[in-house]
Amino acid sequence: YLGKVWLANFSGLCVIDPETEKVTNFTVDRDRKDQLTTHNVICLFEDSKRRMWVGSDDGVFLYNRKKNTFVHYQHSAAQPGSLVGNSVRGIVEDSDGTIWIGTEQGLSMLLPDGKTFRNFRHNQVDQNSLSSNEVYAMASDGKGKLWLGTEEGLNILDVKSLKVSTYKP
Repeated sequence: YLGKVWLANFSGLCVIDPETEKVTNFTVDRDRKDQLTTHNVICLFEDSKRRMWVGSDDGVFLYNRKKNTFVHYQHSAAQPGSLVGNSVRGIVEDSDGTIWIGTEQGLSMLLPDGKTFRNFRHNQVDQNSLSSNEVYAMASDGKGKLWLGTEEGLNILDVKSLKVSTYKP
């Protein structure tokens, strides 16, 4: 990202400049809303707008490179449009530019306002829902489908109809 190597780990987030070999560690400050709030960084994703998304055990962070700060998205039971869960395991962008976030509590789609989410969870009576809330891996095929590795197998989400099918070889 921006010519640097970004590393996510359970000690936080660090950036290495390969030219200077300088290592920058992002600090954790639980009292500031514009900084990382956890050392447990699970995944990273650069989107088509050249923005860096940081998935953690405390939600997802969007890096603001101009200010060197973060926008923090996390679950709140009091806010229905918040992230579905805080244990983020994957981030992907579909062919329409929509950001999707997989968590151990379900799947979230960032709405065009850039602030709220539409959430998807397993529903026993809906065969078009996720087979499990635990989404551990994600990939976009560029053809309008998201492939989701869940606790209960492989799911395929059609990003237009928002219907989920279970992959059966």
